[in-house]
Amino acid sequence: MKKLKCYQDQCYDYLDLIKTRFNYLRKYTPSLLESLKFKSIKSAEPLLKALETIRELNDSGKRKIPDGSPLDFVPKRWQKHVFDDEGNINRQYYEMVALTELKNHIHSGDVWVEGSRLHKDFEEYLVSKDDWELVKVKGTKLAANISFDKYIQERIETLNAKIQWISKNIDKIESINIEKQKIHVERLQADTPEESRKFSLSLYNMLPRVKLTDLLMEVAKWTGFHELSHKSTT
Repeated sequence: MKKLKCYQDQCYDYLDLIKTRFNYLRKYTPSLLESLKFKSIKSAEPLLKALETIRELNDSGKRKIPDGSPLDFVPKRWQKHVFDDEGNINRQYYEMVALTELKNHIHSGDVWVEGSRLHKDFEEYLVSKDDWELVKVKGTKLAANISFDKYIQERIETLNAKIQWISKNIDKIESINIEKQKIHVERLQADTPEESRKFSLSLYNMLPRVKLTDLLMEVAKWTGFHELSHKSTT
């Protein structure tokens, strides 16, 4: 859904104003692109090429987006901002749309971050090819049957068995009842003991109260991140 606001036949988009935040983003985006390595599926390759173009501009100090730079990743909504009336590419909007699409593609799984545990390649969640070949050779049993027909039949039989058990014992189950031919399941109650909750609160009360600004300044001293941000803008 487009976030447009219209007044007297004139429509306004927040993208018209986002350019003002470009200098703020530049405090850390060069370090981000330099530190993280991204990989993607084939359809997202133009985006990674655009990020590489931005990295090269950061290293060289050049400002103009070179001719032939990838543009396939730019959504239609951004095009009127990325291109001016003469067809030239606006560096600021080009970089911001690349970072926005990077965020969107990471969330969808089309792009992943090397070494990340949260945003890793989807294939890493699956059984590796080497392990799969070993299973087929040695006949090692997996948690699920490798035959779909057999697996789905086992699931159906298990489901039917549980439904039959519930039907026979419905009167003995306190959390489930049937009223007017409808099944009602009681909401689960929190099982955390009251003593544990009180103990948790007492631990939080022992923590020192600090201002958020003081905490950020202390973390900045630990990491030196503020120095990297300063270097990227000079």
